[in-house]
Amino acid sequence: MPSSYKRRKKFWKFTYFLIILGILYAGYILVKSSYPTEENNTNIVEKAPEKNLDLKYNIILKDSVFEGVDKNLNSYLVKAEQAIKDSDNKYKLDIINGIYNVNKNQSVTVYAKEGFLNEESHILDLKNDVKFYFEDMIFYTNDARIDLINKSIISDSPATLFHKNSTITSDSFNTQDDNNIIIFKGNVYTTIDLSDY
Repeated sequence: MPSSYKRRKKFWKFTYFLIILGILYAGYILVKSSYPTEENNTNIVEKAPEKNLDLKYNIILKDSVFEGVDKNLNSYLVKAEQAIKDSDNKYKLDIINGIYNVNKNQSVTVYAKEGFLNEESHILDLKNDVKFYFEDMIFYTNDARIDLINKSIISDSPATLFHKNSTITSDSFNTQDDNNIIIFKGNVYTTIDLSDY
């Protein structure tokens, strides 16, 4: 009996050892499968956002002032409540007030809700509720382009000119001869009060 007892005891020890070893191995498999491996990691890497090392930022200037002179050395001044530098010497402007000297004695005041200034080419593009004030004339349009150096204004949107009690409306306009000539184009309608002249 003692030898069969020893055999059974060895058998049960060996069985318990195998059961404990199996439980440890199953625990190891469960723990290993919960952590990402190289096979599972490919999915994680694809989902991870790529780091972009190109830093992009905007420079915002509050109460900005841009000054210069035209070809006849007449000064111009463009003020904006906010200017966002878009690229080198190019700015997106909000709430624009400008003074544009036609000659030494006369100036045009410009107003617009938004615009774009290219300091290299000295082009000012105006949009949304554009107004020009010149002596006793008021000019309304929705967009306009001013060449600050060559003294020209171009607009492809409808425009209205008020001079005292007279009006001129058109589909577009442009200026020539240092803004001394205004050319109205397309569906031009004029109302002239002779007492204004």
